[in-house]
Amino acid sequence: MRTLLTVVAALALPVAVLGADSFEYKLTFPDGTPGVMHARVEKAGDKAGDKPSVRCDYFVSQEAEMGLPDMPLGSWSGSAEDKKADRTAIRSLCLDHYEDALPPD
Repeated sequence: MRTLLTVVAALALPVAVLGADSFEYKLTFPDGTPGVMHARVEKAGDKAGDKPSVRCDYFVSQEAEMGLPDMPLGSWSGSAEDKKADRTAIRSLCLDHYEDALPPD
């Protein structure tokens, strides 16, 4: 039991130290693709101009429907304009950059 607690604490430490938030969204992308979107937000620094950094990962939803792993579509990284990086704002930001994450045809 003690070993399990040590492992859990070790895995949780990097997230606590980095001050990151992670969000998962099940949605339909703007092009009609059913998907899953993962977003990770690294907190902004203490300086006035610092903005949170954001990474958005986009996947075609297959796990629930077919029992297959979700298929990656692409990723986008950037920064949030607002220091208030809540769940709704990050969802909008990631969807705004969905087309930027897709590989070219």
